[in-house]
Amino acid sequence: MRRPLVAAAAAAALAAAPAPALAASGWTKAVRSQPGFRIPRVIVTARDSQVAPGFIFVTPRTIYPGRTGPTILDENGHVVWFHRQSSRVSAQDLRPQVYRGKPVLTWSLSPPLLREGEVLTRGTTPQNTYNVIADTGYRIIKRVRAIGRGVITNGHDFVITSRNTALVLGSRTLPRRLTRYGGPESGRIVDDLVQEIDLRTNKLLFNWSSARHIPLSESIAPFPTNGYWDPYHLNSVSVDSDGNLLVSARHTSTVYKIGRRSGRIIWKLGGRNSSFRMGRGAQFYYQHDATRQADGTITLFDNGTDGAHRREPESQAKRLRVETKARRVELVGSFRHPSGSGLATSQGNTGVLPNGNVFVGWGISPWFSEYAPDGRLLFGAHFTSVWHHSYRAFKAPWSGQPRTGPAIFARVTTSQVVAYVSWNGATDVAQWQLLGGNTEAALASLGTAPWADFETKLVFPGAPAFVQVQGLDASGTVIGTSAIVTTKR
Repeated sequence: MRRPLVAAAAAAALAAAPAPALAASGWTKAVRSQPGFRIPRVIVTARDSQVAPGFIFVTPRTIYPGRTGPTILDENGHVVWFHRQSSRVSAQDLRPQVYRGKPVLTWSLSPPLLREGEVLTRGTTPQNTYNVIADTGYRIIKRVRAIGRGVITNGHDFVITSRNTALVLGSRTLPRRLTRYGGPESGRIVDDLVQEIDLRTNKLLFNWSSARHIPLSESIAPFPTNGYWDPYHLNSVSVDSDGNLLVSARHTSTVYKIGRRSGRIIWKLGGRNSSFRMGRGAQFYYQHDATRQADGTITLFDNGTDGAHRREPESQAKRLRVETKARRVELVGSFRHPSGSGLATSQGNTGVLPNGNVFVGWGISPWFSEYAPDGRLLFGAHFTSVWHHSYRAFKAPWSGQPRTGPAIFARVTTSQVVAYVSWNGATDVAQWQLLGGNTEAALASLGTAPWADFETKLVFPGAPAFVQVQGLDASGTVIGTSAIVTTKR
């Protein structure tokens, strides 16, 4: 359901100040109707009536200890669903997809990391990372891992295809002589894999090795002082319009088109050995999320830096026209950071919405934003601390029907009842109706009020001993009812 937009000033009025750095404990807020439950704080700085309908999907993460998890926001930045998880795991890449003809949510889970690629490059025992598929009731129905001896799932991407297969990225280490690259005679590299897995049988259908197809000389990643060398760092895979695959390699600053059957590299976009002449502004470095769009353009997130090596003054989301016959690439659109200028040293993504707007997740910069096709900012939001970020951010339709009902906490004074109500993951609640009475068998309506946030505060006259809340959809139909609870006095 599309909730009404709150009126806002024009996007041009957006303040250029970056997100404030708050204490780690201040980035969430408590939910009274669900004791012990805390949801992320989100600050919306720009909102225009021309934004596309849909919900926003993020996975707030932190380098501090603490509970984080997959999060769905409405188009006004209010939390609709938050999946609380253990502080021992970190989630990323939450998005809606379609599996066996039905809408699902997918995300990946891994141990908390300070930076991308740390699991293998630090040379320790590989840790458990996997992708999950959840239904519209938020129940996890499948877990998917990369396949092979010594192979771990690296969690950068997980794509369900129209064939009901999954495109998964995996990693392993291989021995290599590395003296010509500044490494030891007997060193080890991280070899990233692209795999296609049949989700019904778990059969491996396609297994593509970076080390077998990409020369080490294409890497722009310096050899580390200790640990394993990460020369490729694949971070996205997508299906091209002809059924072949587009793969983004951050550490070669190249997008590779590879044959889905043969594994042959068809062309290379960017990097040291590009198959194309790069037009003005079309070059990119340390990029993420290369995807073919319906109009034939390719979108990607141009980080412009890896943190240690800065090749561009700022990070940008870019839209490129790739002319394969003429062997040239032109920049047809770029989208700047909502603060006016900014660097995202890692992560990030760019997507085109059905109405033509462009939605951007700014990775390690704690922002996500929406733009008109001409680059005009329509929506900007961020987490409350620069230490909290989302690997990617998406916007899309979604209808969630949680398996649990609404929650309620209420107290009364001498003349009124104050109730705090929530329903984690319910996307169709337009109003709340509060029922009350002196016995559980004699509850009557005390009033209705619109859904206002993850937790809505209701205030009505009366001092009932028992209360209950009902969630109503846009037509006024009851779609969920809480338990009956006693009021606090």
